[in-house]
Amino acid sequence: MIESVPPEGLPVAAPEVAAPEVAPAPVAVAPTRPEALPEDYWDGEAGAPKWDALSEKLTKVQEYEAAEAARREAVPVEANAYKLDLPENVVGIDGKPVRLIADDPATKAAQELAAKHGLTQEQFTDFVAFHAGQLLAGQKAADSAIRAEMTKLGAEAPARIKAVESALKQQLGDKGTALSDSLFTAEAVEALEALIAKLTTPAISAPHQTAAQDLSLAERMYQKG
Repeated sequence: MIESVPPEGLPVAAPEVAAPEVAPAPVAVAPTRPEALPEDYWDGEAGAPKWDALSEKLTKVQEYEAAEAARREAVPVEANAYKLDLPENVVGIDGKPVRLIADDPATKAAQELAAKHGLTQEQFTDFVAFHAGQLLAGQKAADSAIRAEMTKLGAEAPARIKAVESALKQQLGDKGTALSDSLFTAEAVEALEALIAKLTTPAISAPHQTAAQDLSLAERMYQKG
């Protein structure tokens, strides 16, 4: 192959060089919310997290974790370690402070339930005191109702009830106790007094018995005694 050589003194043409390829300008892409970040903490317009909200949330989480750690420290290590002391304002009908019985199955069940759910001593005491208060309120209401019924029977209420109980035992033996235990109302006492009077009064009375029949059941029982 013969290479042509330009005559001496003439300019030599530069070889053609291909222009470099220019990469296309990158397309701007808007930032997207990370999957692990809740929507409440993402600013879509700014394309960035809501840092103030995140900081506030983090503070609350740290406070909760600290409080929970302190709470766990206050949880007794085992069920029978829960103390049974109740507040002094939890009192019975007699006005005396109520005390829990350690060996009572209900007490042990309450301690085991508290341990199962990780209650603190304070939470356990509050729970038991509330429950005891509800029971005592029921007892006080029942006691008030019985006292009201006894008032209807008058000043001799105790004597009248005792007379009915004695008559029932005399007529029915030990089975009379079942009826005696039902003497909660004045009407019940009066009904049994009337029934016993019929059972203990002869169908035909002699003239000299009239005065005795006019006596109350309690008075007749005292005379028999």
